[in-house]
Amino acid sequence: PPAPASALSSASKGASIVFVDYKPQTFRRLREHFGVRLEDYVASFRSTQKERFTEGGSSDAFFFYSGDEKYMVKTCTPHEFRALLAIAEPLAAYACEHRGTLIVRLLGAHCLRLYETAFYFLV
Repeated sequence: PPAPASALSSASKGASIVFVDYKPQTFRRLREHFGVRLEDYVASFRSTQKERFTEGGSSDAFFFYSGDEKYMVKTCTPHEFRALLAIAEPLAAYACEHRGTLIVRLLGAHCLRLYETAFYFLV
């Protein structure tokens, strides 16, 4: 994926954790358009549901909910992630211009790097 616009990292006892936020301005615009405050969005991910509710398919992606069950998260391959980032801005423009659209409301594109393994996911 392209270079991230923002990243947060933490390290303890040799283990590093890095959270990367991709296209933050684009997804912030979408969250604001759909009335999602940043503070509420972040708070929703302070915990997650322990169970995956589906997995499989050709990409072996799985889905789970944020701890408060407001948001659904889908993991994706680096290839899928790059494809989404390539259309994120036109998708955001369309969603903002067509409020009643049935296109899924994507609110974030992130990567969590744990122990040198990257996990890409969409909210």
